[in-house]
Amino acid sequence: MRLFRTKNPKAVEYMKDKLLVDAGDSREGLAEQIEIAMSDYTEDTFVLHGWDGDKLKCFLIAYNIPKQNHVFLHQVWCEAGLENYTDKMFFRLLMWAQSLGKKQIKGETQRNTSACTRRWNFKEVSKIVAFDIPDDLEERLLSGSHNILIGDNHNG
Repeated sequence: MRLFRTKNPKAVEYMKDKLLVDAGDSREGLAEQIEIAMSDYTEDTFVLHGWDGDKLKCFLIAYNIPKQNHVFLHQVWCEAGLENYTDKMFFRLLMWAQSLGKKQIKGETQRNTSACTRRWNFKEVSKIVAFDIPDDLEERLLSGSHNILIGDNHNG
């Protein structure tokens, strides 16, 4: 199996079923966002994929963040048993990031970060927080109910 960098947005169609999405988001929407990035920001979008014949075995998606000191690692997927290709993709990502003058690779994961810290020496630098907007937000606000905006630990 060989790894290829692609700039062709049509490649996303083959990766779509393997994309990791947040709860409530759609694979189709995420795939469309990646296709747009590949079309409109070709040089700032880094997509690697590995094939065995006509079967996709792994991929990596990352973005250059202009005027920042890092690239953003968006998605990595590799079929079980092919972890050595995950390493090869990461090394290719490192080379791309360095060629852009970047000093860091950042990413977000819903999984335990210990694998990233053990395998590639990543470190935690922040936490992601989320606020679920209620479907009846406007009704609640119009009724004067502001308790949806105040957390359990609010002292005021």
